[in-house]
Amino acid sequence: MWSLRSTGRAAALTGASTANSLRAPSLRPAAAAAVLLPSSTLAQRRHRVGSAYTRRRNRDAFPPFPAAPEFDPSAAPPRPARPLALDQVLRKWQHERNILSKAAEVGLRDRAATMVLDQFTKSLKGSGMGAAKTAPGQLLAMYTKLDEAWVTFLQNYVPEGQRAMFNHLCETSDLRNPPEWYPAARMMQREIIMNVGPTNSGKTYQALEELKKAESGIYCGPLRLLAHEVYETLTSQSIPCTMVTGEERRGDPHAGITSCTIEMADLTREYDVAVIDEIQMLGDQHRGWAWTQALLGLRAKRIFLCGEATAVPVVEKLCRATNDRVVINEFERLSPLRVAASSLEGGVADVQKGDCVVAFSRRNLYTLKNLIEEVAGLKCAVVYGALPPETRSMQARLFNDPKADHHVLVATDAVGMGLNLNIKRVVFSTLTKFDGTDMRMLSISQLKQIAGRAGRFGRGSGEGKVTALNALDLTRIRAVMKRDAPHLVSAGLQPTVEMIERFAGQLPNETLAGLLGKFEALARVNGEVYSLCNLEAQKNLADAIQDIPMSIRDRFQFVLSPVNDRSPDAVRVLHALASHYARDQPLRLLSLLALPHLALNKALTTSAIAAIRTSISDPDADPDALLSQLAADPLFADAHTSDTLAILEDTHRAIMTYLWLRQRYGGHVTFAASTEDECKWVLTQCNRAIEDALNVLSSTVAAKRMVAVGKRPKRKVALFDDEVEERPVPDELKTVLRDVTKSAERAPQSGKRGESDEQVARRVMREEAQAARVRDAREEEERMDMAERKVVEVEKDEVEPRVRDERSAAVECNDDTVLAGEVPAKAAAAEERARVDGGYVA
Repeated sequence: MWSLRSTGRAAALTGASTANSLRAPSLRPAAAAAVLLPSSTLAQRRHRVGSAYTRRRNRDAFPPFPAAPEFDPSAAPPRPARPLALDQVLRKWQHERNILSKAAEVGLRDRAATMVLDQFTKSLKGSGMGAAKTAPGQLLAMYTKLDEAWVTFLQNYVPEGQRAMFNHLCETSDLRNPPEWYPAARMMQREIIMNVGPTNSGKTYQALEELKKAESGIYCGPLRLLAHEVYETLTSQSIPCTMVTGEERRGDPHAGITSCTIEMADLTREYDVAVIDEIQMLGDQHRGWAWTQALLGLRAKRIFLCGEATAVPVVEKLCRATNDRVVINEFERLSPLRVAASSLEGGVADVQKGDCVVAFSRRNLYTLKNLIEEVAGLKCAVVYGALPPETRSMQARLFNDPKADHHVLVATDAVGMGLNLNIKRVVFSTLTKFDGTDMRMLSISQLKQIAGRAGRFGRGSGEGKVTALNALDLTRIRAVMKRDAPHLVSAGLQPTVEMIERFAGQLPNETLAGLLGKFEALARVNGEVYSLCNLEAQKNLADAIQDIPMSIRDRFQFVLSPVNDRSPDAVRVLHALASHYARDQPLRLLSLLALPHLALNKALTTSAIAAIRTSISDPDADPDALLSQLAADPLFADAHTSDTLAILEDTHRAIMTYLWLRQRYGGHVTFAASTEDECKWVLTQCNRAIEDALNVLSSTVAAKRMVAVGKRPKRKVALFDDEVEERPVPDELKTVLRDVTKSAERAPQSGKRGESDEQVARRVMREEAQAARVRDAREEEERMDMAERKVVEVEKDEVEPRVRDERSAAVECNDDTVLAGEVPAKAAAAEERARVDGGYVA
């Protein structure tokens, strides 16, 4: 236990002593928290996980659009027009670096942390830095100096007997020079070729053409779907290739070219060509470390980086540190993309064939799907992240096939990468999404990435269009499309298992979650180039399996598995796997799915559960006999609702977690219990069940629509020994048909040649409906114009100056601190306030 105590003069942050520096405050024992105090209890952390999960579920409904856009977290920090004083820099540093939370990890809590920070600020001012100003462009460099100074300042509160251990912890968590972690790559003279441009510009295609010509090479992509697509492309052209993902290996293991997910890149082999796709993910707060690792550590003569131009400045900084040569190739979009003149006016009646309607939650996605199928009469394919990659590819094929009846795609932002789609128009249902903590607006990069999927070059869709369900969103889309996305400011880093093991050597009684928290608190990074990735999910998972006895290396490996820490059932799956692993107990994949305390068993049929549990209870049972028995009947129960489909999706994620760990611990008795054939068979059955569930849901909506308009299922009758289809005419068409028939008797030329009476009736109904929509739109437009004119006439002298002032203030805001679309939003809000003040609301 390290008690905070009064010290002599605090060392100046620049390394020199100062006469004006103040003594550290003396704290009472009750307030003096111990440095490196043990972490918070397991129950507390589990409470936070459960609360976050509940909060996420309750916010799943259609969210109201915020009045003002939020700051894009992937953008550069706000850059004021004038230099910042030290007090301003310190406030921003404490907020953006979350210093109080980090102080709590090393034992400084509440009042003690505040007092130490105050002393730290006074020491800075006394060292001569108080009068200095920090230019906007030097803010990150100043953060780096403050980080290092803060860790140095903490040494004044460490007892003499424990200062050596503290210094060792600081040395272990020093992440300021990542290029040195890969000495083999530093021995090579590499050429970094950046292919940057918007979506649908051919940048990745050109890099893959170079990969095909190479004797040895590697493709690194963000998704298993992309790795599989490149693998299929190369093998179809008789180019030997191996596919490696976190869950499977496929193809010739001795092939010269490897297609893999970015985390599985082999840094021990030498390559002629390497392709790193979606390089802008370098700055992702969760997975950015994998792109940084690949860029710094790949031993390739030529490395192609494909993605957005926003990554160029960071990549150039990284390459200056590695002495690699950089070549930048800029690509232009191959097909035109424009923003539509009008929105869909809040409805789905005008959704057309070839549209992609974008939503950002599973519930909203299925709501839109049902509305479109019921109102517009167009069958929809669906794509979202929880679907297996194979199912997403199948849905994409249904949408792309002109002979299929899936004419509309309803998708989340998962459509932004990994699929080739013949989208003619992208329709945004909203511009906000849940980021795991709160609702936020789409960043410029995200919006452009999704919008760019419209008008795929060479796939028959021609010009791409972008619109929205409502006019306000369309105004913001129009503003965003004219702006350039902000540049990335840093590349992500994550501690390796070797670092955590060395860190744990000084704190043998600390939990893994506590080790990660203290590592974050003491870590020093070069803030001008790097940032530490968010480790909150890993800490939550570490707490979930803390009661299981495991080594630090194994525990850290389990924590890195692809598990959603906000899903209680997913966490239970990880706990079950870790428990069996720690006790050296075998656990077949089928046995995992049938565990009674997991909700996954609801996805299985009753007969399958009985057969699996019978096999478990009989130690002499033949494993192959169980597979033969299960193959006779369906393994998974039919899913008729979106809720039962969600259970199937959770089951698929559990299967992928099992396969991910099996890839790393295949020789262990826990995962050796399942054969390769069993894993593939179960995965195939789950994918098929999900595909069948999607078809059932679409068929159910179509059947409801048929009933709603008075249709009946088609039946076949015999006519001259040939089977023909008899389609009864709905009652609502009979009245129209009677009127049309009478009109046709009086004026036979009114109908089109070759039309039957039923076809005439249907055409008349469509024309009348269209005329009604046009009439309603004109009346609404006239009503709004009249209301606006009334406001202007009554309150013109008061309203116009106020609106003008509001707009001027919004336009003068710094572009770096305001998302595109905020200006029209503020103007609209000003107009609304002015109308209310005047007593008239349009």
